[in-house]
Amino acid sequence: MNMLILMLTLQLVTVSRQCDNAQNTVELEDCLRRELDSLNLEIRERVSEIEERFPSRKRVLFDRAQRTWSLYRDLQCESEAAQFEGGSIAGVSTLRCHMRIADARLTELNEVY
Repeated sequence: MNMLILMLTLQLVTVSRQCDNAQNTVELEDCLRRELDSLNLEIRERVSEIEERFPSRKRVLFDRAQRTWSLYRDLQCESEAAQFEGGSIAGVSTLRCHMRIADARLTELNEVY
């Protein structure tokens, strides 16, 4: 399990380094969006694996928790980006927030389930 956490941490660091070469905010947003899409795919795959193991009652609770987490993520990132409303960095702020929270969720899913 510790090796998995280390790998996930290194992956997020790698994402940041890959996007460091962006020349402007459009390139940075494109890079972050691709990396976030990949991270979200990992979460969806992990969620599916977890759901397959749960009987229906437990699955309902887990699904409710996952939907609540998604709502929290969206509102938290919207709140963080509001600091930069009207500026070109708002989109970058939102994407980085989503990545940070998604990475934490993936770690949580792997540790708890």
